[in-house]
Formats: sequence, structure tokens, C-alpha cells
Amino acid sequence: MAQHKDEHFGNAREVRNVFEQTLQRQADRLIHLDNVTNRELSTIEAEDIAPAQPA
Repeated sequence: MAQHKDEHFGNAREVRNVFEQTLQRQADRLIHLDNVTNRELSTIEAEDIAPAQPA
């Protein structure tokens, strides 16, 4: 996102959307595990974070 920033960079709505998408990707990843630990539930992996989309 920072590579494509303009004078409106820092939009809280965009940050919230990225965070919610990250949590959804984490959930999608964890649903395939049999015994999910508390550590796995509280860890976000690189694969859970979507690549930034140009504005």
C-alpha cells in the first residue's frame, strides 16, 4: 500500500479491511487442521496476509 500512497494514505477503513481479510485467510487455513492450538489461533502467518492491491 505504501508504494501507491497519495495524500489520503492511512485510510483506517482500508486498514480494517486488510485486517479482516487477514483473519478470514487465517481461519480458512486453520479449518483444515485437526487439533488447533491456542498458539496457532493467535498467530498470523505470511500466507494469511493478502498482497497489497494498487489503488
